[in-house]
Amino acid sequence: MCGRLYINDMLGLTVSNRLGLDFPVQQNLDLRPTEKIATLVMHNDTLDQQAATWGIQPAWSKTLLINAQAETVAEKKTFASAFAHHRCLVPCSGWFEWRGEDGAKKQKYLFSYEDNEPVYGVHSISQ
Repeated sequence: MCGRLYINDMLGLTVSNRLGLDFPVQQNLDLRPTEKIATLVMHNDTLDQQAATWGIQPAWSKTLLINAQAETVAEKKTFASAFAHHRCLVPCSGWFEWRGEDGAKKQKYLFSYEDNEPVYGVHSISQ
C-alpha cells in the first residue's frame, strides 16, 4: 500500500454502523505519512479507537518508513516487535498509487470501492 490515504466524510459513520462502535474521523482527502490517523486496536477484548502516526521512525533512520514486505515483516528487526505486539486496523476510504509512463510526470490514481465501503488495512504501531 502506498503512503497516501483517502479519508472521506462517510468513513466514520460507515465504520461505526458496521462495527457497532463510535468511530469519529476527520475528512482528509490526501492523508500523508507523519499525519495522525484514526485506527482500531484491541483493548481488554474490545475494539477501541486510537490515533496513531502514519509510519514507523526507527532510531537509526532519518526518514519515516511506511512499507514493509509481508514476506519478511515478522523477521526484520525494524518491524518485528511492532508486528508481533502492536498491530492495529486502519479503516480508510481508499489509497493512492502513482503511475508514470515514458518519463512523463506521475499521475495519482485513487483505489477505492465503488459503493463507498471502507478499506481495512493492517498497520503496526511503534510504542
